[in-house]
Amino acid sequence: MKPPAAPRGPRDRPSARRQNGADSRKKDDAPQSPSAGESRRISSQPIEGSPATPQGVATPAPEDLVRRNVRVVGAPRVPVLSTGMAERLAEREAAALHVRRRRLAWGFTLFVLLGTAAWVVFFSPVFAVELEEVRINGTSQYVSEDQIRDVLEPYEGIPLARLDMTKIGEQISAVPNVRAFVQTRRWPHGITVSVTERIPVAAVPRGEEFELLDREAIAVDTVAEAPQDLPLIDLPGEEIDERVLTTALDILDVLPSDLLADIKKLTASTQDDVVLRLRDGLRVQWGSSQDSAVKVSVLEVLRPKALDMKKKTIDLSAPNFPIIK
Repeated sequence: MKPPAAPRGPRDRPSARRQNGADSRKKDDAPQSPSAGESRRISSQPIEGSPATPQGVATPAPEDLVRRNVRVVGAPRVPVLSTGMAERLAEREAAALHVRRRRLAWGFTLFVLLGTAAWVVFFSPVFAVELEEVRINGTSQYVSEDQIRDVLEPYEGIPLARLDMTKIGEQISAVPNVRAFVQTRRWPHGITVSVTERIPVAAVPRGEEFELLDREAIAVDTVAEAPQDLPLIDLPGEEIDERVLTTALDILDVLPSDLLADIKKLTASTQDDVVLRLRDGLRVQWGSSQDSAVKVSVLEVLRPKALDMKKKTIDLSAPNFPIIK
């Protein structure tokens, strides 16, 4: 049998301490990464793989490295537009100037477009009046189309947008026998005028001639002989009483067209004494213009009866109590 190993003595302990010291030096020599809470610092120790700083040469301070634009290991690169207040103000002014120039360009373009459109509409011949494009409606016997065209002729060549429609309306209304009208622009070159003529409803003796009057007692025409299809208004005296004439025209205005065509003559000495003579020989004592609508209805009922009875007169001065005689 072998004798048991002798225990290690104190001579073996220094080697262990040397080993521990070498391990601790290895740990100290190993690069340590900065902790999350610590700020990054520039190490003054030479970096592995880079040439060592010669002895006797001073290591540059971190501030000098920043001034010399030396990239610091581990520091993030931050893009910087400018490093001074003056540069930032210049950049802001340049951006504002660019915006102003762009707005001016858009404004100038819009101004040119609007100006061109205004010139085309208001001053160019693109939308000017052409007489060939004028349309006139409603003219017949007492208003001719040529009369309306004569009014519009001076406006040929004027742009439609610049036409004074009020002035044109005044000139059209001054044409004889125009009772009403409507004028409108018809783009791009035309005008449409729709006319309502004055229509005579009665003839009134004026000396040796006869005036044809409309419902408003306005003379539409003067003829040598009274038309057969119009009632003749016979008023006493050389001077016509306008009130009596107005009453007579008011009565004719409410008559239906078939009954109006049967009126041969209307006589009136006063406003309350109007007499109608029909073409079938019947005489109708109308009285005043009051209750004319009721009198029309009564006449339509009694007229056939009076003719059957060979009577000549119907008194409607009191329409609720008519009399056939």
